[in-house]
Amino acid sequence: MSDDIQHRQLASVHDRPLLLPTSQQLKILVFLSCVLYCAESIAQSGRQKLPEPGGTDQTLNAILDRLEPNVLDYRRSIPNLFCTEKAEIVRVAPREGSGIDPSANVPWDPSSTVEVSQRRESTFRMQRLSPEGTAGIFEESRVVNLVDGKPPTKTNTSEASLAIVYGVFSNGLNILSKEGMACYAFSIHSQKKNEIQVDFADRPDKERGTNCAKEEKASGRIFVDSAFMHVTRIVTRVPHRQLVPGLFGSWEWSEEFAPVKLSNREFWLPSNIHSRSASDDRVHVWKLTAHYGEYRLFHADARIVPSN
Repeated sequence: MSDDIQHRQLASVHDRPLLLPTSQQLKILVFLSCVLYCAESIAQSGRQKLPEPGGTDQTLNAILDRLEPNVLDYRRSIPNLFCTEKAEIVRVAPREGSGIDPSANVPWDPSSTVEVSQRRESTFRMQRLSPEGTAGIFEESRVVNLVDGKPPTKTNTSEASLAIVYGVFSNGLNILSKEGMACYAFSIHSQKKNEIQVDFADRPDKERGTNCAKEEKASGRIFVDSAFMHVTRIVTRVPHRQLVPGLFGSWEWSEEFAPVKLSNREFWLPSNIHSRSASDDRVHVWKLTAHYGEYRLFHADARIVPSN
């Protein structure tokens, strides 16, 4: 093919008239462009929205806002209850005749201590002292039924009393709450699809609210089920406190929570508690592993007995 013929063919291609759209086609093109633009705008807007429940990039305030209704509901509506408490308690103390002064800061020698353990079965009870619908004030108590399978005595119950933890049922869930912000500083440790972890630490006394307990430099981590926004576990550590008069040391404990049905309602209540406190010289140690189950309602009735 000659260059002249090729040139004419290329020219005929480039000189071919354009097919201009009709007015109806223009309207359709404009409409489709608007649809595509709006769809992209909505998509961009959706990507900028606050995360839906269970998201992995929530702010601390958003977490507290979602958790607060469950905390308040517990305090306002949890009924009087009792349950079984099955505990294993381990006590490490100076061996008899070792000559260790409990208040002395001496090097630790394993041969100078003895470990004694006991299994305790109790009935634990929590009673409301304020009407339902109000911020709960509770009283915790327990009756020891068996110690190592035998009826309890004054001696074997008092020896292990230091290992028992109080306040988990009444106040454990209050830490990560709007009220708890007056006592603790919070920071998000991690956020996953099914779990949020929040670190907490005691605020200094000068920053603490008037209703907060005295600062002990406590710190820990709270684990939250991000789907239902219920606390599943709390780990707390106090580095230095008075364990008994004249004896100081550390204390660490963890609380695990699980759903329990009471009065056709579901409440998240303690299922396990682990505790360990140890004197600074490691001579004295108290360890507790407790399991809670068989939850039941109880009714506190008061009767006036005639004087006659």
